[in-house]
Amino acid sequence: MMRFSDVLRFGLAGGVAVVLAGPMRAARAEDDVSRAARQATDSAASATNNAGNSVGNAAQSAGSATEGAAKSAGETTGNAAKSAGSAVSNTATGGSTIDKTITTTVKEQISKTGADVRDLDVDTKDGVVTLSGKTSSETVRKSTVEAAKRVPGVKNVNDKIEVKPKNK
Repeated sequence: MMRFSDVLRFGLAGGVAVVLAGPMRAARAEDDVSRAARQATDSAASATNNAGNSVGNAAQSAGSATEGAAKSAGETTGNAAKSAGSAVSNTATGGSTIDKTITTTVKEQISKTGADVRDLDVDTKDGVVTLSGKTSSETVRKSTVEAAKRVPGVKNVNDKIEVKPKNK
């Protein structure tokens, strides 16, 4: 049964009857609307958060899988390139790349001693350097051999250099 306090007044607005509820019902209605709006907002936020977490987890899994595959492919490619490079170097050039580097470095060091590199031959096999040719003095020969021994990677130096003073 409706109480008098619940209905405050009746009025006409543009020919339409409007019932204005009492203050208690209006306050309860506002609370209900606010509560429903909060629940809808909370549900939407929760759904958005869950969706974001799912997308983040999926992206992280895909990233990890891609990283692993790329790393494996890179290692395989690197190993194949090393093998191919070593085979080409040893076969095509007749020696290892390390021996070629040692030979070049020994020639550079010999040229710093004052010896004429054009008069000397430098051969390297498995880190063993063989020096042959001619020098003008015993001092030049010794400094040439010592220079070769100081080069990193040189295991031994075979001295086959002849000392022949230049004609004056």
